Amino acid sequence: MIRLATIADIPVITDLGIRLVSRSDFAHTTPNRCAMTDRFLHAIRSKSEWLGVAEHDGKIVGSLLLVVVKYWWTRDEHYVLDDGLYCERPGAGAALIRAGLRWASRLNVKEVLLAVNSGFDIDRTARVMNRCGLQNRGITVSMRVDGVEARRWAA
Repeated sequence: MIRLATIADIPVITDLGIRLVSRSDFAHTTPNRCAMTDRFLHAIRSKSEWLGVAEHDGKIVGSLLLVVVKYWWTRDEHYVLDDGLYCERPGAGAALIRAGLRWASRLNVKEVLLAVNSGFDIDRTARVMNRCGLQNRGITVSMRVDGVEARRWAA
């Protein structure tokens, strides 16, 4: 079942996010519960954000945060961007994406852009997104700038 997140869900969503960030390419960062709580509270209260959760047997097994963003080169045209898709059960991601797409389709936005940049399950996540109607467009590249490799390239 997919539903909008509530304030009572925030501790569970936070734990889910921390577990998945720890396995991702973002594991070098330090999740902060207060910052995550503030972010989720903002999303729950915002009219331009959507925070959905997936439940299975009464337990939250996934969450998706979507945000309406203005194209920087336009006067008033917008798109939807994800700020995190975290799932621990097969099928939860697809269900959340479809629900998020339904929300976005009711808005005056041009498109939905979802990123696959966790560093794990990339191909599987992209296939799920493709099955939900999203198309591959571009790539994500990154470099950590807090290490020796970045200093070597910056020289």
